[in-house]
Amino acid sequence: MVNYDTPPVGNTARKVPRPGLEVSTALNPTDFAVFFIKEIEAGMGRQPGPLNSPRPIDIDILFYGDRIVNMPELTIPIPGSLKELSSWCL
Repeated sequence: MVNYDTPPVGNTARKVPRPGLEVSTALNPTDFAVFFIKEIEAGMGRQPGPLNSPRPIDIDILFYGDRIVNMPELTIPIPGSLKELSSWCL
């Protein structure tokens, strides 16, 4: 795991660690997001709330192989992910 020090997106009032992690899974993107990522976030105290509201943890799926997902509950790649990734690589 690598921790990137990048500026916050949306909620500019506080800066939070931005770790990056590559994961392999047999789950489809929706199941991975709902049954894995959301469970981790809930277990760490995240409550549902408005977009970009303060939260104790925010796990984003930047990419899912070469798949594109565009659903109301899940968008991959996330908007701005290429810009975000390029800031990590500088």
